[in-house]
Amino acid sequence: MKRTLLCAALMAATGAFAQQAALEAPKPSCEPKPTLPGPRMREEPAAMRNFKRDLDKYKECMNAYLEARKGSIKAHQDAANAAIEDYNATMKALNDAQKNN
Repeated sequence: MKRTLLCAALMAATGAFAQQAALEAPKPSCEPKPTLPGPRMREEPAAMRNFKRDLDKYKECMNAYLEARKGSIKAHQDAANAAIEDYNATMKALNDAQKNN
């Protein structure tokens, strides 16, 4: 009996941990972040080209991160909608069965 309770407790804890881990989204790893050159360096074409290059890389990285998050959001939303539909169908079936008895 104690072993069964321990197994049930471990399974519940594992499930809770898995749900928590699924809720934690990865943070963007877009490094280095671009930094604006100082006023004098902004007059240098090479410095501004480097800044623009770094800015474009950062923007591309962040856009890729956001697209991945959007995909994850859609997957979670679809799963939630499917669960709602399943719940509604189950409740309807139970209500219909209760009316017929």
